[in-house]
Amino acid sequence: MSRSKTTIIAEIAIKFNPKNFRECYIGTTSSEESKLIREHDLSENDLYLYERLDSADIASELEQKFLDLGMNRFCENSKNRTNAIFVYRKNPPPQP
Repeated sequence: MSRSKTTIIAEIAIKFNPKNFRECYIGTTSSEESKLIREHDLSENDLYLYERLDSADIASELEQKFLDLGMNRFCENSKNRTNAIFVYRKNPPPQP
């Protein structure tokens, strides 16, 4: 059994900070975590969360909730019903 929706929502809000949601991407995915990290060119300084859920419906609900709150959708095959979500925010490179 995966963690509750409430727990995941709280973790996303804390980790990504609602004032930064417009700089974040969310999507449901069938890809593995390591593949997503490579495909989105994430580094150790970037924030991300990968979570498997109990159903595709819960994954879709969470995705829609954060899209409504201002996050962007990353593209994956939308016909693919999957029970995992991926959220990320690329941090700007450090200033010299």
